[in-house]
Amino acid sequence: MQRPNQREWYLKNRDSVLEKNKTLRAQDPEKYKQRGREYYQKHHESRLAKNREYRHAHPEIIREHDRQKYERFRERIKERVGKRTWAVRWAALTHYGGDPPRCACCGEDNYFFLGFDHINNDGAKFRRENGSGAIHLAYWLTKNNYPEGIQILCHNCNFAKGHYGGFCPHMIDVLEVVD
Repeated sequence: MQRPNQREWYLKNRDSVLEKNKTLRAQDPEKYKQRGREYYQKHHESRLAKNREYRHAHPEIIREHDRQKYERFRERIKERVGKRTWAVRWAALTHYGGDPPRCACCGEDNYFFLGFDHINNDGAKFRRENGSGAIHLAYWLTKNNYPEGIQILCHNCNFAKGHYGGFCPHMIDVLEVVD
């Protein structure tokens, strides 16, 4: 419970109070760290609930704050997201195409030329149901434990497979040998 003039007293003596607290913390930092941990454990759930209520009640303030935070840390965020994206894509490519990943048709192994191919030519259906984009697909594959039905093709072979009705010109020699 606050005394009637406690706030006024604090405002008048703020500098000396802060200096005293700083001195006490310097003398026994572990004691204050332990107090902080105990406070956190005791009040964690109630603080989360209050934060949720505030975010729900003030979405425009939160949106502006998030925008300012993004502007301040834009380069760091882009770098971190970029690294994570490359790592997820590399993991999916190596899972389906070996290490290093190769095109299943022509053997191309340049990372930048490789992409994901739906073996059953149902990529359009997949994109309608799950969203589009190669990175989205790589995250989806990782999240769903790399399901069957995907192979790695270079962009040339993938385009040719779609354009020529399900086969790549590299496969003509193989098809002639089988016939």
